[in-house]
Amino acid sequence: ALPMADVSSLTHYGEPYDGNTRFFKSTLFVAAVRSCYGECCLLHGAEWMPPK
Repeated sequence: ALPMADVSSLTHYGEPYDGNTRFFKSTLFVAAVRSCYGECCLLHGAEWMPPK
């Protein structure tokens, strides 16, 4: 069986691991701030993602 997170709400953030540095990637900061308010986040990456 797959592991299940026992949370009421989960915000999912995905970013590419392609080395793109043209834009400030604030997901780690946003996840840290949200955790201070008791909100759960899932951060992950992929080799390639479309622009929007």
